[in-house]
Amino acid sequence: MKGNVVYWNQIGGYGFLYSEETKRRVFFHVSSLTGAAAPRINQSVTFELAPDKRGKADKAVNVQIMVSDAGLAALAKVGV
Repeated sequence: MKGNVVYWNQIGGYGFLYSEETKRRVFFHVSSLTGAAAPRINQSVTFELAPDKRGKADKAVNVQIMVSDAGLAALAKVGV
């Protein structure tokens, strides 16, 4: 699925995504991020939905921050 970060709590290590497909907010935890970078508000992501252990709404897992074309160009300039 695709979406974007609408809230991120750096201290708590959790946030919410807005899913473009389901049109709702989805909880995610820092442990579900693939990669080392902390997410930023409005950043595009891909993710999967999984049931919450507590039986509440689904949560996002395998959250990957999408790198824009501009971001790729910037990485290329610094040799990453």
